[in-house]
Amino acid sequence: MNQERIGKFIAKKRKDKKLTQSELAEKLNVSDKTVGNWENGRNMPDLSLFKPLCDELGISINELLSGEEIKKADYQEKLEENIVNTIDYSTKKINKYGNTLGLLLVIFGLFISMSAIMIFPSESSWSGFYSVLGIIIFIIGISKLTIKMKYSRRLLLIFTIFIVVVSIMLFMDYINVKNNNQAPIFRGKVTYLDDAMIYDTPIYDVILCEKDTIYEKYNIVENGKINLNNIDEYCLVNKTHRFRKIINDNYEKINGIRILEMTNQVDSEHSYATTFQKGYYEVYKDITDEYSIKTIVQALKRCNYPHYSTVPLYTYLFQLYVNDTVILEFDYGNLYSENESINIIFTEKDQDILKSFIN
Repeated sequence: MNQERIGKFIAKKRKDKKLTQSELAEKLNVSDKTVGNWENGRNMPDLSLFKPLCDELGISINELLSGEEIKKADYQEKLEENIVNTIDYSTKKINKYGNTLGLLLVIFGLFISMSAIMIFPSESSWSGFYSVLGIIIFIIGISKLTIKMKYSRRLLLIFTIFIVVVSIMLFMDYINVKNNNQAPIFRGKVTYLDDAMIYDTPIYDVILCEKDTIYEKYNIVENGKINLNNIDEYCLVNKTHRFRKIINDNYEKINGIRILEMTNQVDSEHSYATTFQKGYYEVYKDITDEYSIKTIVQALKRCNYPHYSTVPLYTYLFQLYVNDTVILEFDYGNLYSENESINIIFTEKDQDILKSFIN
């Protein structure tokens, strides 16, 4: 089907009828521009306009599709030729629109998936939902673009692309958890605990320790390695490492230790609330010599970190200073840092060492 020849034929027959483009457009309820596009060969009239257009121009549909007047002797041959050309033209149009639709679906699907990751917080289930929806739309778009391929090759290609896209999304999710300390987006079962969470993903598990604190941390572990039976121990180890790191990082910087005695006396002259531990204490002793400081800190470094401590409350509290800043406080059963604490137990020998500084 020759659009350019058809356009010239429409223009010729319109002029033969002494009609302007505007007048023909008005009769057919279309715009001047539409008629101009027909005559320039840029577009074909819609099928619904074939008969009204031919009636206005005084030609047959067969002649319109041929782009010329047809002699009676050639009418049947031209009709058959135009039927074949029309089918071919329609098929190309369908494929063109199918490819356009497929490309739009691919772009839209990727847009939804990327937007879901960037807009919704990773803790929200909507992030995973819209990401999966975007992948589905993307695959539908690929199927539209590959519709001409043989079924087996098409199916293999779609499956391969699906696996690649899913792998990329899972890898991006992994990087997001590891580098940005965020919950996994593509997850299945989520187990909620008082101060921890277990996220089950297709490839690995993510453990959140110290939930709802400034120290909450998403840790990637092997599938099934951490469960309800050992998650307390796992999170305790993580917390212990952090406390030990504070001690080790400041070991050479600690230049003062203050021993405080608990008192029930509440007045501004003798008592105050300590930096981390709630309660009222008054200064009992200041220790500044290097040997004594190292001895006390070494005892602290050797202490054990249990799940729970049954050590009774003690009257005395130790504060560790770096210059004029308190970095840690501890008694015989607890170690305090900022707004948190952890249970500790000293050996009898280390308890005796600490008590010797009090006595």
